Amino acid sequence: MSGYFSPYEGKKPYVFISYSHQDSDRVLNVISPMHNQYYRVWYDEGVPAGCDWPDNIARHMRDSSAVLFFVSVSSLASINCLNEITAAKQQKKPILSVRLDDTVLPDEWVPLIEKTILVAPLQHNAIPLDQQILNQGMITSDFLGDGTNDPVDDTGGVHFNVWTLIAILGSLLFVLTMVGTYGLANHWFDECLPQQRSSVGEIESTPHPTTVPTAAPTLDLSGPWIGILSEYAAFPDEQQERAIRNALDQPDGDVLSSDLLNITQLYFCGNMVLTSDAGIAFDSDGNCSVNGAPVIQGSISDLSLIDQMLALERLSIVCQQIESIDSLATLTLLTELNAAGNPIETIGDLSSMRALQKLHLEHTDIQDLSSLYALPNLQTVTVSADMFPLIMDAQTQDFDVVLTD
Repeated sequence: MSGYFSPYEGKKPYVFISYSHQDSDRVLNVISPMHNQYYRVWYDEGVPAGCDWPDNIARHMRDSSAVLFFVSVSSLASINCLNEITAAKQQKKPILSVRLDDTVLPDEWVPLIEKTILVAPLQHNAIPLDQQILNQGMITSDFLGDGTNDPVDDTGGVHFNVWTLIAILGSLLFVLTMVGTYGLANHWFDECLPQQRSSVGEIESTPHPTTVPTAAPTLDLSGPWIGILSEYAAFPDEQQERAIRNALDQPDGDVLSSDLLNITQLYFCGNMVLTSDAGIAFDSDGNCSVNGAPVIQGSISDLSLIDQMLALERLSIVCQQIESIDSLATLTLLTELNAAGNPIETIGDLSSMRALQKLHLEHTDIQDLSSLYALPNLQTVTVSADMFPLIMDAQTQDFDVVLTD
């Protein structure tokens, strides 16, 4: 396996990697970035020569906190992989299965992993597979380390080698030096500068306000998404099919629901004259685009497929007949949403859209913006004069309301 790194050895939570050696290079491309981010992973490249291989594998499976299984033709034909996943199920380990190809599950594998598939293999401009694995939430910060193995042996004893001892003594010497310096400084201040200290007086300590950073939204592919993402996508209308195929650069053939995770921006526009003043670019043939993505003109009303595009960052559904945007709450990575020109009466619960920064609601029937106060990163909400009066509280809202014609 090229690019080999030392597997984790220690007593802290780690992920057991189950895979076929025929897939070594592809697997390494996924777990190496995880290792570089200091996630603790173990795979059997670390089994020492001459040891009892089955016992070593069994021990590391038993001590692991989760299992990452790479599904492929080779791994599904491997008796070792079958034994590992069977043991993981018996030990009630959390199992995350990642497809490397589209092989059909043999009957003996179905009860083991049919409910653990993350996504089918992604193509085009996909979110890196290692990031998708981390985004789904099973491998948490509990698996994070400092990139080194714990100095703990199998009996729980600590290995005090020469370098460990030097590091401990160095740290102790540093602490003692700092304590001594602090004491000498205080003594000098008290004894040598009494007049200056009394004239200055005691300085009142004013605590600085602490801003708690908003946690970065992550892509959650757990729960019902696991089954949905391995299905074929059904296009609700011609406009959405055209937009999706353009985004995937896939003019024909089947599209898997998992392929939708490749799409980060979509722009739809209904009965509206498009101009460059609206930030839209036109090519020599008159085709219009925003941020390099084509604007698809035509009417859409069914958002059930868009709701599955969990990696969407920008979405425009302008001048359609959409009456509710509640279902878009699944798009937790969305930073900009343009729903202008739709007969929408209420915003609904969008509290899960924690990444949302810009929201366009002009020429809708919405009059109450108070539910938007729950969005921590929202910066601007664009409205139009025909929407007034609006319910909003300037004392509590953290976003700007922009008025357009």
